[in-house]
Amino acid sequence: MIKLSMMAAVSLLISLSVQADEVWNSQLGQIVYARDVGPVAVWTYKQGKAAGEIYVPGLAGIYSKRGNVYEGYWAQTEGGVACQSQRPGPDGKKTHFWGRFHLHLSSSEFPSAWTAQWGHCEQTPQQLLKAEPVTG
Repeated sequence: MIKLSMMAAVSLLISLSVQADEVWNSQLGQIVYARDVGPVAVWTYKQGKAAGEIYVPGLAGIYSKRGNVYEGYWAQTEGGVACQSQRPGPDGKKTHFWGRFHLHLSSSEFPSAWTAQWGHCEQTPQQLLKAEPVTG
């Protein structure tokens, strides 16, 4: 009985960790759902030498019945356009390289493709980013 309970618990933990490992291919390269910080999902990416993160409030820990639209921001350690103000960035320090991020999930279930509009600083997000889930 104890052996069966332990196997069920291990199986549940494995399914939850697999479910949280979302990875997408995009024009930036791979984007990874790295962690949750309170209610904020944190996705990571690399763009050249710059480390970047995308912060999606309200998405943390939600893998089914998700909303379709989320507002957040991206930040990276370096970049081409510096903002006058700073935001927290991927290395835990404030950065001048950030912008708004408007996310549209294609499906309310895991895994989901998505599109996003993004911009620099406080600009209205207009640049398009598309991502497809890596599965298998």
